[in-house]
Amino acid sequence: MKQSLALLGVIFHLFVLAPQAGAAGAKGYALLRQPAAASTLYNVRPEWNFTAKDYMALKARGGELRFSERSLWFPAELRQSLLGVLQFVLDERLQPSSTAGINRMDFYHGHLICTAKGYGLQEISQKIYSDRESTFARAGLKWFENPTKKNYRVWARITDKLDRSAGLLVGAAIASGLCDNALIQFHTFEYNNTDHGVGIHSFRRHLSMRLGDPQNQVVRKDEEPPKDPLDELNLSLKPLLSFSDEPAEPREPETTMMFNFGFLIDQSGVIHMTEGSELGLHRFTGVND
Repeated sequence: MKQSLALLGVIFHLFVLAPQAGAAGAKGYALLRQPAAASTLYNVRPEWNFTAKDYMALKARGGELRFSERSLWFPAELRQSLLGVLQFVLDERLQPSSTAGINRMDFYHGHLICTAKGYGLQEISQKIYSDRESTFARAGLKWFENPTKKNYRVWARITDKLDRSAGLLVGAAIASGLCDNALIQFHTFEYNNTDHGVGIHSFRRHLSMRLGDPQNQVVRKDEEPPKDPLDELNLSLKPLLSFSDEPAEPREPETTMMFNFGFLIDQSGVIHMTEGSELGLHRFTGVND
């Protein structure tokens, strides 16, 4: 059995992983996301690109980051954590920098990851998804399509409604303890696109924080160059090579919820929030961005 798996690993390396690694180029950035296709690029207008210099200027005027009234649907615990992360990445003393700016090509979304026993989190995730799909469908729209000038008003009303609904569901999960010790994760340099001020060889910065951490401590880890694909494959196969005659103890089912949220900051330092990721940001930037 072990010999067969090892042989499969060699074959997979030679005929699948090796060609892919070579296709990524001789510079060795196989794990870097290449520039997005033209159809998925977003314009990064100055009014929706909030940088460390903008933050420094805001503080010099006596201002500070704050959430828009519309964005108060975002649960208070998450607002506290996001504010801590934004203040961290926008500190221009941080070297190397964690972001070229809060914009739609670099840093604009995050993920709340909760794990708890039972099926409560799964039910919440399913309701957020089904509400989104059915609400857009009743208006003759598809939730995964960009708004147009013709349907923008209807689309915006639906987005506002769904944001508030998702906020109530996630807020209830947090209040009930389903998200105790949850992790909030972010990554920057999303598209690594030189046309938008981000070098293609800038590795992503992975940021994480525990929900409710009173210190708002941010853990940053820079993405590393890829390791040998065969080592990675052997590591992934390791659990399959371990056998035991001991019967597995029954365990209470455990489910995980990943709640995605998007954000942008305008030039006055106001944070605008939406459920999901890229699509909802049209609520602030309009249909042409």
